Amino acid sequence: MSEQQAPQPLIAAGEPPAFSVLNPNGKSRLLLVCEHASWQVPRSLNNLGLSGDSLRRHIGWDINAVGVARALSDHFDARLIKANYSRLVTDLNRSINDRNCFRERSESQWIPGNMDLTAEHRNVRINELFKPFHDGLEHEINRFTVEGVSPVLISIHSFTPVYKTEVRNIEIGILWDRASRLAEPLIAGLRAQNYLAVGDNAPYSGRHPEDYTIDVHGEAANLACLGIEIRQDLIATEAGINDYAGRLIRALEPVLTDPALYQPQQDTQNEQAAV
Repeated sequence: MSEQQAPQPLIAAGEPPAFSVLNPNGKSRLLLVCEHASWQVPRSLNNLGLSGDSLRRHIGWDINAVGVARALSDHFDARLIKANYSRLVTDLNRSINDRNCFRERSESQWIPGNMDLTAEHRNVRINELFKPFHDGLEHEINRFTVEGVSPVLISIHSFTPVYKTEVRNIEIGILWDRASRLAEPLIAGLRAQNYLAVGDNAPYSGRHPEDYTIDVHGEAANLACLGIEIRQDLIATEAGINDYAGRLIRALEPVLTDPALYQPQQDTQNEQAAV
């Protein structure tokens, strides 16, 4: 094991906080979250030993997912909680007990700054990034619940058009487990848009344990909740971001008018095998 210096504070004065809340006074009962919104790394970590080009790849963030999330926030007047640092520093959508919360390797890329992390170094990242983000998200949910409202919680992500040798033809994926009352009409609304290839728990499954945010903040509280994945080549430009945000808006608008979505409710677990 390589020697490491004693851990220092992660975020320096003048750097962004762990997360930001955009449109904090939004009136919508929709609450948006983007855990992989940024490829930035605190200066103290020296880019984790990676080049800027590497960090800007999918290994560092969900490319342009935050652009779609911002467009949804603007349209629906919804609050948006976004992370300000790369998932390679701490993956906020994984449990701290998951080895991929602090990845030593992502796809074919080794992450030098994550090699042989001590418990002390992990704890600094947990205390300065992971806990503040999830405490902040829980605070926003509590702002609704004190008013007797259960918000709809949607997490926005993007995925690569090719993973290893697998070509992904899906354009938008809806990842869900128990919230059929939200997922099923949204999938139907997206599929009603001509030529739109929509994945139902694909290219990833919402029934796998990796979607920490939805599991912990959504399903555990019986909120209507799900994750949305958009293929990155389709949102590579501002025009693409606006196009696919518009598709999501058209499908979400009628779904979000259902008052039952905003009441705490035990959703029936779908017994379909995970994709």
